[in-house]
Amino acid sequence: MTTRILNLHAATRPSLGVAGGRTITCDPATGFLDAEDGDALLATANGWVSLGGVGTSAQRPVAQPVNYGKRFLDSTVGEVVLDGQGVWRSTLTMLPA
Repeated sequence: MTTRILNLHAATRPSLGVAGGRTITCDPATGFLDAEDGDALLATANGWVSLGGVGTSAQRPVAQPVNYGKRFLDSTVGEVVLDGQGVWRSTLTMLPA
């Protein structure tokens, strides 16, 4: 899955070295980067903030009661949805999304 991460120090340190000698770089103006999970885990271990999964409605993980509160930025509907006890819900209305 792809995870949206935020670098709070984007203006001064927009890049981070990750496994395999690669470097990930956020947008210096916004601090955002959509990264594969492995890179996102390394980034969050180094002070970046995970904002949740990102993708289309078809790419949403299966909603499960054990994932209560998990966020997903759904680019199909253009909003963040929340796993609300096994049902994806709009964070704006809390209605099923």
